Amino acid sequence: MDGSDEKVPNRGNDCSFEERTFDCDEHFCHKGLWSCGDGECIDNMGRFVYEPSLSTDDPCRSMREYNYQCEMSTDYPLWTLPTGLCWPFPNYIDSAYRTTNNQECLYLIKCALSGGLESTCPCSHNQCLHLISKTCPHTIEYPSVPLIRPYIKTYFEADRNWHNKEPDTFLASGSIKCRGYQAHIYVREPLPMMPQYLYRALMLDDGICALLTTVHRNTSHLASPYDFTTMAQTFNNLQYQFFQCNQSKVCLSLHRVQDGLCDCGPAELCDDEYQTYFDNHSCQQYRFRCSSARFGHSKRCLYVWSMGDGTTDCLNSYDHYAFGVSELPLVQITCKQRNDIGCSLIKNYIRQSLLLETNETITNTEIFTMFHNLTNLSQQPLIPFRYYCDTFWYLNAAEDELSSYCEKWICPKEKYQCLSGHCIPITWVCDGVWDCPDASDEQGLFIIDTSEHNRNLPDLGSMIDKCRQYYNNRTQAFSNHCNLLTEYPCLLANVTDPLDLRKNRPCILIEQIGDGRSDCYGGLDERNVLSHCEANRMIGFGFRCDDSALCLYSPQVCSSLYHMSRCPNGADIPICFHNQLWMTNNVVGAVCSKPTDVMCLNDECIENARCNGIVQCENGEDEYRCSSDKDISNQVIYRGSKQSDHYKEEASLLYLTDFPPPSASLIKQKRLPYKKISKDTLQSTTANEQEHYRAEAFFYCNRGVYILSSAGVRCFCPPSYYGDKCQFYSDRLTVITHLALTDDKFQTTYIAIKVVALFLFDNNQILDYYEFDGRGKFEMNDKEYRKHRFHFVYSRKAYFLKHKRERYFNRTSIAQEHPYSIQFEAYELRSHDTIPLLVGLWHYPVYFDYLPSYRLSKILRLSLNLTNDACSTNDTTSICKNDNSMCQPLLNANHSYKCLCKSGYYGENCKSFDQQCLASSYCSPTSICKSRLSSARKPLCICPLNHFGPTCHLKYNPCNQVPCLNN
Repeated sequence: MDGSDEKVPNRGNDCSFEERTFDCDEHFCHKGLWSCGDGECIDNMGRFVYEPSLSTDDPCRSMREYNYQCEMSTDYPLWTLPTGLCWPFPNYIDSAYRTTNNQECLYLIKCALSGGLESTCPCSHNQCLHLISKTCPHTIEYPSVPLIRPYIKTYFEADRNWHNKEPDTFLASGSIKCRGYQAHIYVREPLPMMPQYLYRALMLDDGICALLTTVHRNTSHLASPYDFTTMAQTFNNLQYQFFQCNQSKVCLSLHRVQDGLCDCGPAELCDDEYQTYFDNHSCQQYRFRCSSARFGHSKRCLYVWSMGDGTTDCLNSYDHYAFGVSELPLVQITCKQRNDIGCSLIKNYIRQSLLLETNETITNTEIFTMFHNLTNLSQQPLIPFRYYCDTFWYLNAAEDELSSYCEKWICPKEKYQCLSGHCIPITWVCDGVWDCPDASDEQGLFIIDTSEHNRNLPDLGSMIDKCRQYYNNRTQAFSNHCNLLTEYPCLLANVTDPLDLRKNRPCILIEQIGDGRSDCYGGLDERNVLSHCEANRMIGFGFRCDDSALCLYSPQVCSSLYHMSRCPNGADIPICFHNQLWMTNNVVGAVCSKPTDVMCLNDECIENARCNGIVQCENGEDEYRCSSDKDISNQVIYRGSKQSDHYKEEASLLYLTDFPPPSASLIKQKRLPYKKISKDTLQSTTANEQEHYRAEAFFYCNRGVYILSSAGVRCFCPPSYYGDKCQFYSDRLTVITHLALTDDKFQTTYIAIKVVALFLFDNNQILDYYEFDGRGKFEMNDKEYRKHRFHFVYSRKAYFLKHKRERYFNRTSIAQEHPYSIQFEAYELRSHDTIPLLVGLWHYPVYFDYLPSYRLSKILRLSLNLTNDACSTNDTTSICKNDNSMCQPLLNANHSYKCLCKSGYYGENCKSFDQQCLASSYCSPTSICKSRLSSARKPLCICPLNHFGPTCHLKYNPCNQVPCLNN
C-alpha cells in the first residue's frame, strides 16, 4: 500500500480529484512523507505552513496542512473558518460572537498573522501589538487545538514580531498512547526542538514514550501489554518473528529490521538497524541485499525503491551505483513496464545480490555490460530552456549548470550574471549566500571587473559597497590571517594537520573558489560545485567524507544527535574541534558540553559562542562553517528556500487562463466548507468568490456526487463510503489478482476462462461477488501481467455490525475463528449452449477482518494437470455426504479440497435448494445458479460463453452480421 514494491513510489498527486480506490483510498505514505488525508503525500516538512518548505513539493491539493492554522501560512493571506478550513479572499466577515477576553485575543492574533484579512480587523501584523498586549496574556496558545501531535501545543508571545508566523514555543502536554498503557505527560520547559525535528510524528511518539518521565500510567485490560510468550504465533501456528525496540518496547516484524529505515527512532539510536539478524538469515527474494552495511557493519535487506534514492546504505555503495561504479548511478535506471530493460536489470541485480556473502562483489559481466549500455543510452529528462544556467540542478550530474556550457550564456536584462555565466536575481547579490558557483555574487565581487551586462543593473554599486562592508571585516573565522579582499579564509585541504594555523595558513585565493578542486578541508570552497553523494544536489555546508560514497548533511556535521552518521574514518574530526569535551592535554572541559559551547584551538572554552555572529575565540574559529543564511530550511537542503521560491514562481506559469475554461479546472480550486448559495449571494460576490462557491461542490461530498435539490444538498455515496457527506470510510477488502494460465494449451488456443470471486461469510453465505474473464494470450503479454483489482465492502446490516463489535473484544475469536473468506472459482467456457465447467478453486480465509482495510494479493495458478488431487485419492461420496455437492481440490493448498454445492443447492451439506434456481425460473438453462441464502436476494448466475446479463438470457454472437432485430 505504500508503493515499496515499485522503484518510484506513487505520491498520489491526483487523488484529490480522481476516484481510484487502490491508488488513493488505501495509499499509505511511507516514511519521509506526510498524508494529505485523501491519498496524496507531500514531504514531511511541507506540513509546517509557517516554515518555508524544505522540499520542492506543492502543498496538498486538499490544503489539509492549513486546517485550523490558515493565518500562519507564509504563501497566501488566509482566514480560518469555524470549520477549520481556509478563506482566501479579503473582506470576509467573521460572524462568530466574541464575548470573552480569550475569544477576542484569538481574533486579534488571527488579524495580526493574516495581515488584517478579515473585514473588521482593527489592525494587521505589528500594528496589533498594543491591542494584543492589552487583551491577551503574555503567552497565548494558538491554534487552540494541537495539530502536530495531540500532545504538542504551540504558543505565541504577545510582544513579538507578528510578521514571523512560526510559533515561539512548543510544549508537550496531554495524553499519549505508549505500548501497553496510556500516559499523561506535562513538560514545563519548552521542547528543545524546532519543527524540523517534529516531522516524524510516530517516531516522536516512540521517542517520548522511551525518554519522558510519565506522570500517570492508565492501564486497562483493553490496552494490556502484549504477551509474547503465549500469543507470538501466526494464524498457521508458526512462531512469529519480531524485534522489540529497547526503550519504547515497540514491536517490529523482522522484515523491518535492517531495512535501511530507522523504526525505533533516534532516541533509541535506531536499534533496529544495528542488529545482526540477516547475518545468519536470508533476505526476502524481492529485497536488495547489502553484503556489508555502512552503519553497524551488518547486512541489510533494502526495499527496491531505496535503490538510487539518494541514501547510501551499503558499504560498497552497490545500492547507489551499479556495482559501486560511480559512472553507473541507479537513479538513472527507470522501470515502467514489467519486461522493459530497466526493470529486467533491476530484478537481475537484486537476484544477484541475494547470492552474496560478506565482502563479496557482484561479478556478473553480462549484467554489468547491460547496465553500462543502458546508462550510456539513457536520455536526460527534458527541461524548459530557461532552467539552464540558473544555478539549480535539474539534470543528472548537473549538466545543465556546467560552467563550460554557461560561460557564453546570455542572461535576461533584469538578472545578475555571474563570472561563470550563470544568471541569478539581482536581489540575491550580496545577501550572504553563495548563489554563483564561483561566489562572484559575494566575495568574488572584489576581484572581477563588472561586465557590460551587469553595469546596466540598478543599484549594483550599492550592493558591491554592501558586500565590501560585509566581508572586509574581522567577524569571519581566521580573518586575522587573511587578506579578505583577495583571499577566502578556511582550513586547508591536502595538508597533514589543518588545525596547525602557523604551518598551514588558513587562506586560499578567491579565484580558487568553484574551480572544481577542493582547496578547503571538506570542499567548503566548492560548496556550489561538489554534489552530495546521496542526491543530485549541491553539498553546501554538508561534508564529504574521504570515502566519496558518504556525505553528511549540514545538521549531521559535528552533531551529537547524529553521531551514528558521522564519518566512520573520522575524516570530519578536524572541523569538529569546537565541540570537543576535552582539551589538547586530555583534560575534560566540563563546562564545554552544550552544542552552543566552543572549545577554541587554544583550549579556551567559551559558552554559547557557536555561530552567534561575534568573534570570541582568538582566531575566530567559533564562527567557522557558520552559514550567514539563518533560514532553518537551508540547513538540510543547501539554498532550499530559494529553490522552493523558484519552483513556486515557475508554478505560476502553469496556471495561465484558458478559454473556455476546462471543467477540470474547478477541481483544482481550494477546498471550502459548504455554504448555501442563492442568486442574491452570487450577484453580490466577486468573480473569484463565485468560482470558489462553485468549486465547493467538488469537496462537500468527499468521494460522492453532490446533488442540489429543492430539499437542499444530498450526497450520493459510492459503496466504499457512507454518511450524509460520504465522510465515513466503509470497512473493506481490496483484492489484486492475476490469473496465471501456465499450460501450453491456454497459450496456443482461445480457451476462455471466467473467474468468479466470492466474498463469503461462514463459508457459504455470499455477501458479494466479482467476475472477470481471461484468456492465455491476454492475461500476460510482452509488457506486463494483467492484474485484476476490485474491492468488497463489509455489510453494515445490524446483524453484521453486532457480530463485528462482539468479535472485536474477543481475542480468542480473533485468533481462532475466521468467518470471512474469499473464494475464487474458475470456469472454462466452451460454447454458448454448454454449461460452464469448473476447472479451478482457491479459498483464502480473511485473518484480519477486524481491520478497516485489508488487502489480498494473490496469483491464481491454473493448470489442467493436477499433481495433488485430493479428490481423486479419496471416496468423494463419503467426503461430500450426498450427491448435491461435488469435491473440488484447492489449488492453493496441496492435498486439500472443498465440497461445493451443485447448481441451486446451498446450506450445510448442500441439503437445501433455492426455488429461484428451478429450470428457466431465473437463470438461463445453460448457466449455473448459485443461491445467496436469502429470498430477498436473487441468485448469482454464472453465464456460458457469449451470454451476459444478471440472468444470462442476453446473447452476443460476434459472427452475426445483423445483431439487431426488428429494424
